[in-house]
Amino acid sequence: MQRILSRARYDSALSNPQLEKVEVMGRALLCVVLAFLPLWQLARAAEEPTSIRTNAASDFLPEGLAWDAARNRFLLSSIRLHRVDTVERWTGRAHRFADAPGSVLGLHVSADGKSVWAAWTSFGTGFKQNHGTGIVAWSLADAHRIGAWPLPERDVRANLGDLLIIDSNTLVASDSGTGAIYQFDLQRHDYRVIV
Repeated sequence: MQRILSRARYDSALSNPQLEKVEVMGRALLCVVLAFLPLWQLARAAEEPTSIRTNAASDFLPEGLAWDAARNRFLLSSIRLHRVDTVERWTGRAHRFADAPGSVLGLHVSADGKSVWAAWTSFGTGFKQNHGTGIVAWSLADAHRIGAWPLPERDVRANLGDLLIIDSNTLVASDSGTGAIYQFDLQRHDYRVIV
């Protein structure tokens, strides 16, 4: 019964001439706001690019993407070329940053902005006979390799992909080959399966 009464009130409110005036005024206000919105967007677009063309190699095959806020640049990983490039924010110019032990998949910049961590896999035939996978890290200041830590288990399906730094001691990485999730200790450099 309550639902019927509520519906009746709703129907009578819709036929109220005062509400119709409010609705017309609301639409007019919305049109005014929308008319000025493109001008605001154009002004903002002049300040910040919404898309970037880059001179990265045509066979780069990008996968991971991270932002280096301290240096105002993107980091872009390559599956095919086994490396990470930087891409300048405003010009789109790509520069070779660092080589990796295999195809670079996930990227994550540390909270302090001093390093970038990546998951890599050396793919084999049909993604089922992989030669190795692991975590690698580089200094963002000068691109020197901090270290590379292969996953010690030798399951040929293993394929670390996405990763996330949880805190100053912990990184987690997904393994799309076996379905596992690994925890990697950033101090001891060891792996532990958590899923």
